[in-house]
Amino acid sequence: MVAPRCAERRHPVGAAGFTLVELLVSMVVLSLIAITMMAGFRFVFRAFDHTDTRREALEELTLGFNVLRGELERAEPLMHKVDNKDVVLFEGGPDRVRFANVAPPFLAGLPYFAYEYAVVTDGNGHRLELRRAPLDPARPDLAVVENSEPRVIVRLTRDLHFTYFGRLKEREAPQWHEEWPRMPQLPQAVRLAADEKPGWPELVVPLMIRVPWYCGTQDAPSTAGCSLSPKEKGPGGTGGEAAGDGTGGTTSSGFGSRSSGTGGSSFGSSGSSFGSGSSSFGSGGSPRFGSGGGS
Repeated sequence: MVAPRCAERRHPVGAAGFTLVELLVSMVVLSLIAITMMAGFRFVFRAFDHTDTRREALEELTLGFNVLRGELERAEPLMHKVDNKDVVLFEGGPDRVRFANVAPPFLAGLPYFAYEYAVVTDGNGHRLELRRAPLDPARPDLAVVENSEPRVIVRLTRDLHFTYFGRLKEREAPQWHEEWPRMPQLPQAVRLAADEKPGWPELVVPLMIRVPWYCGTQDAPSTAGCSLSPKEKGPGGTGGEAAGDGTGGTTSSGFGSRSSGTGGSSFGSSGSSFGSGSSSFGSGGSPRFGSGGGS
């Protein structure tokens, strides 16, 4: 018998596989899907990066303003003689503020430091810089900070300037001033903002101690820097200030009140508070710088 021959397998016409056109169309579709997915991923990555950048900028601004706030609140009203007048070591202008403060406890050497915070604008943008240098009691000059290297505290998004709240004359109502001249007392508050209108970023710092420590003694009214204004109040709650006698006397103004005895400090208008804290004036002596040395 003859063995049957295996039937040949035959594929129907058109079932051999993909044609070249179908393969090209599939590749184009897959490419479009991949491009769309990459664009979506790129958008997500950029959104995350933008959020991180803004978060870092906000953290830097908050930290820098907190550093400035902490140093200004503790500014020391150290007295020295200029043209035979007792004035406090403080210089305030629109673009910079200089003051004296107690040295950090972990630093050995002179007990006081001179500080300068300046708003600098150049081709790199706006920034707040800090200079700090030891203050020699024999030569109490805040210009010593010019010999120190500046440190960038915070980079700003716009140009800011300093203003100072207080009274420049004995019987005038306290108000904001672009400069604070050499006075027997510190300003009541320091503001760092873009303009007079409230905006962002903005910082208002009430100074905790505005008169020398020895103003709490019995001879305070006759001591330089202690008599800030008449003791009677003016109209509208913007009246005078009176230096305390160490037994709970208060210093009042339109911006807030200060107890130079044992009370706290509150700055605000219509019951609002910009800061808190208490300052007690000792009954002993206070650092006072003369023209020939510290006393």
